[in-house]
Amino acid sequence: MSPRPIALRRVRPLQAHVLGLRQPVVLAYLALDAVPDDLPARLHTALAPYVPATHLPALEVLQGVLPVLAALVAGLQEAGGLPVLESARRLSPDGAAEHVLALPALSPQAATAALQWLVSLASALAQTPAQTGLLPAQEASLQALLRQLSKLAPAGQNNRHFIRAAHRMGLPCRELPGGVWLYGWGRRARLLRSSITGTTSAIGVGWAKDKLASSALLRLAGLPVPEQHLARTAEEAVAIAKRLGFPVVVKPAELDQGLGVEAGLQNPHDVQRAYARAASLSPKTLIEKHITGKDYRLLVLQGQLVWANERVPAGVTGDGASSLAHLIAQANQDPRRGTHSWSQMSPITLNDEAHELLAAAGLSLDGVPAQGTFVRLRRAANVSSGGTPVACFGRVHPDNARLAEQAAQLLRLDIAGVDLLVPDIAVSWRVSGGGICEVNAQPQLSLTSPHIYGQVLRRLMPGDGRVPACLVLAPAGSRLAQGLSQRLRQQGLAAQQARDLAALPACLMDPACGALVLQAEAGQLLQGGVPLDRFDVLVLDEAALPAERPGDVLSLLKAHVSALVMRSDKPEVSALCGRYFDNKSLHLVTNEESLLAIVAELMRSSEQAHAAAR
Repeated sequence: MSPRPIALRRVRPLQAHVLGLRQPVVLAYLALDAVPDDLPARLHTALAPYVPATHLPALEVLQGVLPVLAALVAGLQEAGGLPVLESARRLSPDGAAEHVLALPALSPQAATAALQWLVSLASALAQTPAQTGLLPAQEASLQALLRQLSKLAPAGQNNRHFIRAAHRMGLPCRELPGGVWLYGWGRRARLLRSSITGTTSAIGVGWAKDKLASSALLRLAGLPVPEQHLARTAEEAVAIAKRLGFPVVVKPAELDQGLGVEAGLQNPHDVQRAYARAASLSPKTLIEKHITGKDYRLLVLQGQLVWANERVPAGVTGDGASSLAHLIAQANQDPRRGTHSWSQMSPITLNDEAHELLAAAGLSLDGVPAQGTFVRLRRAANVSSGGTPVACFGRVHPDNARLAEQAAQLLRLDIAGVDLLVPDIAVSWRVSGGGICEVNAQPQLSLTSPHIYGQVLRRLMPGDGRVPACLVLAPAGSRLAQGLSQRLRQQGLAAQQARDLAALPACLMDPACGALVLQAEAGQLLQGGVPLDRFDVLVLDEAALPAERPGDVLSLLKAHVSALVMRSDKPEVSALCGRYFDNKSLHLVTNEESLLAIVAELMRSSEQAHAAAR
């Protein structure tokens, strides 16, 4: 038996596109030597608990060790928080001595690290035929790998869900410095960092982060908000609570996601303990009059309510037979709960606050709550502390929707999460009472309703987010791309020329770019892949075709371009192009003026299509 059934010869990060894949790839060159028949199954079994089930197809689907390896490379990246949006492809033919896999990857370093770790694990499993799970040392190394991958991942769930939604929509995206993501190209591109957009008001974000200031602003505008005051000591917190009247809320003045928030406090002792916990998280702590009601998160996008959830606090409902400990364990079996990067909800845990609530209710973990009794384990209802979001968008009363919209508009926020406390979202706040708890400028949109990310992108993006793009393959020194750019500008398209691959990002980021013309050489693409997932037009100078195997460049590009325009009067060249492009997409001309005219017409048509697409 070979000690190295899978040998990783080399890895070549392309950060470009091949085989029609829209995500950049890493090329992995592998050699197989006497792979044990059961090795794919044992790899699959050993790692199944550590990767998302949605990214680990059944073994019946994954035939052979290479598909299993490719799926696990993707699964490990997903476990580390890096979205892998397409399936790997095999470039080498059957029977090849060296196998080449194109592995889609958001980060080439992450894909390489995951692949190297897997190859090492495969060698270890090959030496221990009876092993089906990970040994302690292997699990420790896996956790170290996942920590390494998480450092390469986009920060936060919002970014990851936006990236997934963009891929489903066919919308290109790329990471920029500072955790910002560019969706689309040129003048149709939009910026997002989590749920903050390139047009989000900095003043509004500042207001929203300062809970005392935002509450004062909303109150000044006549919107219902609870009275609140800043406390500098625990004694002052108790004095404020007595003045407001119990129950009260204690919360940090400058933190998001419900950190340190404790509501419904009924006595000075509870206020003192809650103040100590909040003060350990933030130098400013607010004491606020408690509003009785259910907790709702209303998402406002560009002045309009687009989604709403009721946020049920962490807790369990008694069945009259099971202990509280059993009910908590049962609730945590929900596959949506977990501590993984892909988990939609957090587990229900027991902390000091939970034990205080249990003691106040006269309950213990061994106790059996009555049928239908809800046992609350957190005062605040945030999902990050074990709460459960329940969609209620269809039930929102128009007055409540308008209240959330007014709050977002007042803070000048294009995306806002408005936290509303009312007895029933279906009843007007004017009738039932209630008020605005706070406004979030960078809300978690809805992990349990991921469709909302695509809805936000569709609203933000003009057309399909793309500008018409033309790839010109010509020898060095050719002025064809320059002439084409000038023609497009004369005809009203704000074309920018990228003279080489290094200049491409500047054009994609430039909000003045209305059309893109990129000049490259065939050898560059054969070596490094296609720089964009899609070009509307490929302009090919006959002299740019390699003398040997000229069809290779056409084979590479055919899945990434919509139309080919080429000047040639040679029948053999026409025949070669016809192998890769049909009559509808192939345009052969005999002079440069005809070439420029056809390309300009194709680019104008593409501009109209991009503008109309949704």
